[in-house]
Amino acid sequence: MLRTQTSTPSKPQPDRRRAQSVDANEQRLKRYETFLWLCAWYLTSLGTLLLNKIILTERGVSSQALGACQMLSTALLGAAKVWWSSSSQPERGPNRSSVDLEALSQAEQRTEESTNAQRSDVRATLVALGALRGLTVVLGLVSLAHVAASFTETIKATAPIFTVWTARVVLRQRTSGPVVASLIPVMVGLVVCAHTEVSYDAIGFWAALANNAVDCLQNVLSKKIVSTLGPVKLQFYTSLLAIAFQLPILAARTTAKAEALVQPSTTFMLDPHVQESMKYILVNVCCYHAQSVSAYCVVDRLSPVSTSVANTLKRSLLIFLTIIYFGNEMTAESAGGVVVVVCGVGLYNWARVRYPAPAADDEVPSAGDKDDT
Repeated sequence: MLRTQTSTPSKPQPDRRRAQSVDANEQRLKRYETFLWLCAWYLTSLGTLLLNKIILTERGVSSQALGACQMLSTALLGAAKVWWSSSSQPERGPNRSSVDLEALSQAEQRTEESTNAQRSDVRATLVALGALRGLTVVLGLVSLAHVAASFTETIKATAPIFTVWTARVVLRQRTSGPVVASLIPVMVGLVVCAHTEVSYDAIGFWAALANNAVDCLQNVLSKKIVSTLGPVKLQFYTSLLAIAFQLPILAARTTAKAEALVQPSTTFMLDPHVQESMKYILVNVCCYHAQSVSAYCVVDRLSPVSTSVANTLKRSLLIFLTIIYFGNEMTAESAGGVVVVVCGVGLYNWARVRYPAPAADDEVPSAGDKDDT
């Protein structure tokens, strides 16, 4: 009489389910973290924008001085975070055999030349980012000092025009025809806003445009090395280099007032207006630092298309909220131009997903690109 052999249930199935459950929990946690960083980015951007406008127009602080305070505070806070993160990491002792250590030593020798080349490339990119970041801060503050905050944000919403150009020049990424065509409404809306804006000023307009171009180039370069250094270190190093580029300009502008600066004056420090301005600046630099860190974390967690969509939504909210807060006077044509710009940027984001550019042989993928979490 034959006995049927019953097969024992395989154990890898529960292990596989457990691994899938762990992966799902990790993905869910990453989504929550990304959402929190987006909320922090939006709130700190709004606070920084409102405080910048108030400090420049109502408190009478110069754009160079405010920019230097922002960069200095960001560098100091960034240095503290870098030191804390490095000191909190536990030291790990070697746990390898002599054969593994010998193989590791040979591998390190073979890759030493490539590592040195990568380090030099990262250093050159950091120097360029430091100069661009310092210039971006000054140009943005100059624009806010001359035109309405809503108009400045409308100009900044036209970033896709410069993003396409910088991505092609720096990363050699091609753009499809429909994507380029979707930029036409953005340019038309910008022209309408410029011709119908009540607070139009040539200095503020061109400063905002230049800030847009420099900021797009800065974002493209940041994307290349953010995965290598991390958001915190990238924010710290670029802030430190930005101060080095800003100090000569600030020193040249304050040379004429050097006598007033070196003379001790308790009356100046006891002035209620000065004390109130210092409180505004203190809150402003904290918001600016939080905005900088949250922006780098968003760039590190989202793909370029998702980052562009999130930035477009942020610009739309900032335009709407600043108009309400400051009570800016707007004509029907100017409001229509703002709507055309925002809709054009939304069309651009849709076209990038719907009509992606074909892969090129000479295309260099940007470092840190990843799927949405």
